Amino acid sequence: MQAMSAHDLGHIPYLLLLLHFLQRWRAEHDGAPPLSYKDKTAFRDMVRNAASLDEENFNEAAAAVLKSLNLPEPPSSALAVLKSPEAQSLTATSSSFWYIANAIHKFYADHKQLPLPGALPDMKAKSADYIQLQNIYKSKAREDCAEVTKTIRHLEKEHERRSELSTPSTEIEAFCKGAAHIKLVRGKASALQQAHAPMVWDVEAAKVVVDSLQGMLGLDNTALIYIAFLAYDNFIGTHDQDAFGSAPRVPGSRDMEVEADSDKVVGTAYMILDKAISQAGTFVENPLYDEAKEELEKIVREM
Repeated sequence: MQAMSAHDLGHIPYLLLLLHFLQRWRAEHDGAPPLSYKDKTAFRDMVRNAASLDEENFNEAAAAVLKSLNLPEPPSSALAVLKSPEAQSLTATSSSFWYIANAIHKFYADHKQLPLPGALPDMKAKSADYIQLQNIYKSKAREDCAEVTKTIRHLEKEHERRSELSTPSTEIEAFCKGAAHIKLVRGKASALQQAHAPMVWDVEAAKVVVDSLQGMLGLDNTALIYIAFLAYDNFIGTHDQDAFGSAPRVPGSRDMEVEADSDKVVGTAYMILDKAISQAGTFVENPLYDEAKEELEKIVREM
């Protein structure tokens, strides 16, 4: 690095800078990497102070220290999927999702890390160097995916899975890329199991909905989306295509009744929201209550 021109020094990809200084750190610390916050901070200062000028790539390397120098441990939510009963007890008719989860769990057990996604973040570098580095990442990702695929094919043969149920390669690739971000949510049956029955919230669920109102407007309106779907389902369960009890009717399916249907679903959504607040044994003050209703109406009409 001392022999490089200022231009070349300023275009070393920050990943290589991290590796370079990591080797130096380990040489000075009996081979141990900087894992504690104190050591990471010291390592970051080492990287930051190595450039005589304010080089963008050195700043990128210093900024990446705290989030990058970690052991490759998957989030607990991802491990929960890989270790779930469905993934560990496969049958010939198990979904492709669980076959992939089983294979990735084996990959993790063998390598102590998940398959490499293969994506490379933007960084200050020469185009040729960046492309070369990108190809290295993509090549390793393909190798990891191929290993997972091989395990899946073995599992399918072992469980005598029919050929038409063979796990698509595109699903395997997508799962490998997003393996660190998967999460399993085990839901409950919809509160509106019978369309004409009164809406009854589970008390704990109602409290979750009401509590989420306090911080979700403008950030996360998942609870309101859920309520909108409940109202939508209620409409379908209470409206038929004709007067003879034929197939259920979807709101907005008739051009002349789109606005009227929307008004009905909005009204039902308001009642479901009010019921949740009541079941939670609390109330929502204005302007939050009016803002929640306004956002809920917007969601319903977009549906």
